[in-house]
Amino acid sequence: MLLNFLRKLQRDRGCALFYCIIACLLSYVEMLAEYFNKWAFVYVGLYGYGYVEAGKKVITLFKARGWTSIVANTLVSRCLSMISVTVAIVSGSLAAVIGSLGGVGSGHVSQDMLIGFFTGFLIGIFNASSIFTVLESAVNTIVVCFAEAPSEFENNHPDHSRELHETWSSTWPNISLRGQMV
Repeated sequence: MLLNFLRKLQRDRGCALFYCIIACLLSYVEMLAEYFNKWAFVYVGLYGYGYVEAGKKVITLFKARGWTSIVANTLVSRCLSMISVTVAIVSGSLAAVIGSLGGVGSGHVSQDMLIGFFTGFLIGIFNASSIFTVLESAVNTIVVCFAEAPSEFENNHPDHSRELHETWSSTWPNISLRGQMV
C-alpha cells in the first residue's frame, strides 16, 4: 500500500517535492531500524559497547556472514507470543471459573466471570511474557555467539555443533555457516 502510494507520487510531477521528502525520511528510518535492533542488546551484554555502536557491529557481522535474511526471521518471537497468549487465555478461563463460583462477589455471575477472566488474562500474559522474554534473549545470544565464533562452538560442543549444522543446512541451504570471519 505504501509502495503504491510512493509510486503514484513519483509519477505525478506536482508531488515531486513531497515524494522526495517522503523518500528521504524513509531512508533515514530504514537506516535507524538497521542499528536499533534486538541483536544489539546481545552485543551490549557481551562486550559492553554502547547501543548504537553495538547495533552497527552486529549488523556488520550478519552482513559479512550473509545472514541478513536470518536476522529478519522472527519465528521464535512469534511462537513465544502465541504461547503467551495461550497461557493468558487459560489463566483467564480458570479465573473466570473461580469468579463464577463467587470469588469476586458482585452478585452477578456473568460480571464476576468477566472480571475474573480479564484479571487472569492480564496476570497470565504478564507472567508468560516475562518468562519468554528471557528465553528469546537466550536464543538471540546463541545466534550472535554462533555467528561470531562458530569454530569455538564446534571445538567445545562437537555434537551440538553437528546437530546445528545439519538443521541449519536443511532450513537455509543457500546460506553458508562457514562464512568469512569478521
